[in-house]
Amino acid sequence: MKGRKSIRTSIPSGDDQAAPGEKAKSRRITQRVGSGSPGESDQEAAGTASTAPSWPPTSKPTAQPEPVTDPDPVYTAELLLQIVGDAAVAPLAENPRLHVPTPENASEPEEGEDVLPPTQRWLADVMRAFMTRDALARLQEGVQAAQAEPQRLQAELEQWRSAWDEREASYREELQRLEGEISEANVQHKRLREQLQRAVPVRDLVEQVFDDRGAEREVRDMLLEALEEPSEALGPFVGAVCVGWAEAREALRSEEKDEERRLEDATQALKRFMGRLSGLYIPERREVLKRIGRAVSVGFEEYDFVSPEDWRHVDPAVHNATGVGGQNVKEGAGFVVQRRSSGQTVIYADIVAE
Repeated sequence: MKGRKSIRTSIPSGDDQAAPGEKAKSRRITQRVGSGSPGESDQEAAGTASTAPSWPPTSKPTAQPEPVTDPDPVYTAELLLQIVGDAAVAPLAENPRLHVPTPENASEPEEGEDVLPPTQRWLADVMRAFMTRDALARLQEGVQAAQAEPQRLQAELEQWRSAWDEREASYREELQRLEGEISEANVQHKRLREQLQRAVPVRDLVEQVFDDRGAEREVRDMLLEALEEPSEALGPFVGAVCVGWAEAREALRSEEKDEERRLEDATQALKRFMGRLSGLYIPERREVLKRIGRAVSVGFEEYDFVSPEDWRHVDPAVHNATGVGGQNVKEGAGFVVQRRSSGQTVIYADIVAE
């Protein structure tokens, strides 16, 4: 093959024959690959990079390649070899039995074509010798489209990556903003709580709400003792006990003579009391509730009020266990009421179990 002239036959168009010796045009791949005018793919890629994509990115419809009206066997051979590789075609080009015969109308090699790689020159000669002009045009269009597809996919991938990076950055910015607002809210909450504690000293509140005599004194003394070692949870708990007891005591001081009616009022008042304590825990919680029960029981002749948290495990004999998922008593939502003479449960206490 080396040193052999390139065959310069005319490229037939169907049944018609084109003029012999038609000159091949030298073109670079970057000018031919893609859809549209030369360099359009590069411009589209640059435009994609500079435009912030939406999410999910909208893929641009694939433009149809321009029809090839002036097929170039040398250029088409170059594209084919880039796709399949020179090594796949070289054995065919070197096989003497596959040498392309030189017809009488063969022309001299075009300027620069005599330095083409042997495999590319042989493949171009085969196209000139055995393919019609229309067939060569279709082949060139197909090869150009195959070359452009990876570039299109790469541009689409870059578009998705850019959209993802932008969206991730937006989420990070929003997360930082929310974290800053939460931090500021926590600081504000702490400042307001400290102001409230300074405005209404908890110790003074305990002494004002609970009497210094009888069963209430037990609760009062226990809360004051706990305040000797203040903690973050202690202030809210003691404040809730004081407010809740002040509300409940009004119901307990009712002038209603019927003990059954007073029992109903006291039960509802203690449910509201326990609702204020929901989620507030200190080590003395069980003992405080035990003494609250004693303070309430003083006002009744037939009934005892017992904290539901006196039992560490769920007991169907005193607890309303409907819908309970665990076996341990986490907190009560009301008080157990038992008949003093027999210990029989009259009112079951709703509880939260864990």
